Amino acid sequence: MLGALRSVTASIELSRDPQGFFDRRAAAQGANFTTSVWPLGEIAVVSRPNTIADLFAADADALRAGEATRRVLPLLAGSILCADGEEHERRHRALLPVFRASRVAARTERIEWLARRAFDSLPRGRRVPLLPALRRLTFAVLAEAVLGTTDEEFTIELQRRVNRYLSGPPILATWSASQRPLLGAELARRQRSVDEHLREAMAQSGRASDGDALSLLVESGAEEKEVLADLRALLIVGHETTAAALAWGLDLLARHPHVAARLRDGDNRYVEAVVAEVLRLRPPVVDSVRLAAHDVMLGGRAVSAGTFLLAAPLLAHRDPVAYPDPWRFEPNRFLDHRPPQGAYFPFGGGSRRCLGAPLASLQLGVVLELAARTLHLQAANRPEQARLRGTAVVPARGAKLIVE
Repeated sequence: MLGALRSVTASIELSRDPQGFFDRRAAAQGANFTTSVWPLGEIAVVSRPNTIADLFAADADALRAGEATRRVLPLLAGSILCADGEEHERRHRALLPVFRASRVAARTERIEWLARRAFDSLPRGRRVPLLPALRRLTFAVLAEAVLGTTDEEFTIELQRRVNRYLSGPPILATWSASQRPLLGAELARRQRSVDEHLREAMAQSGRASDGDALSLLVESGAEEKEVLADLRALLIVGHETTAAALAWGLDLLARHPHVAARLRDGDNRYVEAVVAEVLRLRPPVVDSVRLAAHDVMLGGRAVSAGTFLLAAPLLAHRDPVAYPDPWRFEPNRFLDHRPPQGAYFPFGGGSRRCLGAPLASLQLGVVLELAARTLHLQAANRPEQARLRGTAVVPARGAKLIVE
């Protein structure tokens, strides 16, 4: 009974203060430690870069990312994110063209136009949370890439339904949704509402492929259930994490005006360095998970089958050996320095690196550079604490800034 209470308490602590949760346990037990979080149970947390490098290099059949993701967020069950082995490879190949560099780069002007409109909508001269506007921006970008639609009315309604799907009890509670009839029934109802709207987009998918995810999935011959699951996963995971990273990035620019000033020079290498440093200091996801299907060796230690593994960017990205003065926001560290393997993974790693990483990185670069050129941002004296929304790490007050 006492153990169960501690596990529930840890779950609440992780949701309310993810950075503190990991920091306190690492300080007490070391960089790699074991903890228990309801309802997952025991978790082996790894943050030493060499151990994480081994984890990402391990055979995908030995350390299964799909099965682990399904345990963490069963609302993504049936999607590519919860697939393993040949099934994951097949679905990955079908979606890969959407996120190729050339196709992503072609979206630059559109992303800048959407960002300008988002900035124009912000009230001036008073402190307002930027995260809601950034969510609308990133959802619109994803709706175009995933569904091939620029229909604003359709996108707004779809986002409303997705937000409803994710709202209510903390998303941490959905880890056990399938075992809890009342919660599971409500989530199923909300999912049907999202799917009804997605079917409207699917009804138009007979057109020639525009390279969007929906067209490619339909052309691949995937069943409707699989298509819907993948569309939901791409929209849910992609827009929330990118919006969170943008919110943290704008907050950091407000606190470091010399960085914003240098961004205005238009140096692409520096823009990329700023993006990398934002993702290092404020990674938008709390974990990269694996489930050991077989006994494996990681970092020189044996890991037994059945172990649930969590690689923690909130710890690894602040490794003092890889990053001197790790709590300092210093984009220059990425200009002439490449982090060691396992010390930088904002998009996961190995064969399961996030498909949408190129699109997310482009959005970060375009939006942060545009903000530096067109806005003057003022932040509160104290940085906002992080909170969890699903597995996304978001500013607790929504990135409240004064915009001029």
